[in-house]
Amino acid sequence: MVGLWSSCTLPKKNGEVRVCVDYRALNAVTKIPAIPIPRTKELLQRMAGNQFYHSFDLSNGYHNLQIDAKDQAKTAIVLPDDLGLPARLFQFTRLAFGLSSAPGIFQSVTDRLVTPAKSKTTDNDIGEKVACYLDDICLAGESFEEIMQKIVAFFNRIRAAGFLLKAKKCELFQESVEY
Repeated sequence: MVGLWSSCTLPKKNGEVRVCVDYRALNAVTKIPAIPIPRTKELLQRMAGNQFYHSFDLSNGYHNLQIDAKDQAKTAIVLPDDLGLPARLFQFTRLAFGLSSAPGIFQSVTDRLVTPAKSKTTDNDIGEKVACYLDDICLAGESFEEIMQKIVAFFNRIRAAGFLLKAKKCELFQESVEY
């Protein structure tokens, strides 16, 4: 199915523009992978009772993941005139918001990002005290030394995956965090 979907733009809190696309027709014929999104209560229980917490927000969320070239035409949209772009026809090369399969696919990628290492070293071991909900990741530790080792290992994983963090939304060395 190749479509040309309607779109609009909305301002984000930081002043940037968010393109919103109505993918209802495409979503109606999309096979959605059976990938569960974690329950918040379970994540909070796993993280409770630690001394230090780090919370991270992945920059650009779903857009970190590339769409297979054969599927990019399915995301084609016409952008509004008022954006001042050289062309109005656009198709996503990165996973787009609004696609029904996006949350599960992205969750599976971030889950793999924080999965405990099989061959643990200080450079890759973030341990079991980690919670991941889509692009929000929280690390916990019982001591300063433990949490320092985990943050180094986490940064190594982020770098290896090619992801970036949104610094304004990250909190380090907190006694509690909103998650």
